[in-house]
Amino acid sequence: MPDPFADHPEPELVDLRDEAVSRPALERLGTAIWDEALRYLYEDAMERPLRSMPYPEMRRAFYGPSGGPAPAPDAAAKAEEVLGEFRERVAPYVFNTQHPGSYSYFTPPPLAMSIAGEVLGQWVNQGVDVWVAGPVSALVEEEVTTWLRALIGFGEGSWAVLTSGGVMANIMALTVARDIHLAGLLGLDEPPRAGALERARVYASDQAHFSIARALDVLGFPPETLRIVPSDERFRLHAAPVADAVAQDRAVGLVPFAIAAVAGSTNTGSVDLTGELADPRNANACGSTSTPRTAAGPRSRRGWRRGCPISSAPTA
Repeated sequence: MPDPFADHPEPELVDLRDEAVSRPALERLGTAIWDEALRYLYEDAMERPLRSMPYPEMRRAFYGPSGGPAPAPDAAAKAEEVLGEFRERVAPYVFNTQHPGSYSYFTPPPLAMSIAGEVLGQWVNQGVDVWVAGPVSALVEEEVTTWLRALIGFGEGSWAVLTSGGVMANIMALTVARDIHLAGLLGLDEPPRAGALERARVYASDQAHFSIARALDVLGFPPETLRIVPSDERFRLHAAPVADAVAQDRAVGLVPFAIAAVAGSTNTGSVDLTGELADPRNANACGSTSTPRTAAGPRSRRGWRRGCPISSAPTA
């Protein structure tokens, strides 16, 4: 039988069946990667937060004289060459969060144990969408989301799933609000679609993340579904103007069904007054469910029918 890895320049890094051959090679690779990482940390990252370079010049620095992407390589490269590419083409031009002078952003410098976790996660490489492709992953997710639900005050009967970020959390939260809560408000036995969405209204401040409007578009709502309510001088959304907007819309036959509150805006880090917004007395019977980088909510379908849920996610 022909060797399937014969054309690879370092088959010992691909064919892992012979520990005596592959393990020493993998250990050398691990050492080389960690050495390169520390070289980046103490030579590049600690030099400056970000290299100041005009866009056309950076394109030439990264791509070379052509100023554009080259064809994909037709053969595998050695690990040393790949690390050299990182050293020459990537490391000098990244945003260095480790530098004390870097600006505050939602990508903080990673902890060493987070990096270690990424390495282990890549080795086990579980498929979390199918139980048999990653059975323990579901249990890890359940445990982590239990910690997060306890941290934000969700009690028994709540649930959560991890998402890729605030954008997906908002899409999932508004999907649940549409299919469960809005269906109840409209007296439907199945999730509303098409024309049934035309009278629905969602409320958000002028600091809301773009993902709210995008989620509503993806979910089939018309553009006028999202009603923007002005924030205060500290860029926070209050319950009173939302209640006024809800009352105005109800008076003309529209159906308010959700408030998209901000729990840390992209521009200013402002946090809406979610306590006020979640109080039915202040926001015309708008109840609450919150989704900070998870999609979370009460299990009970009946619970959604009582008010107007709040989707509240960090807006990274």
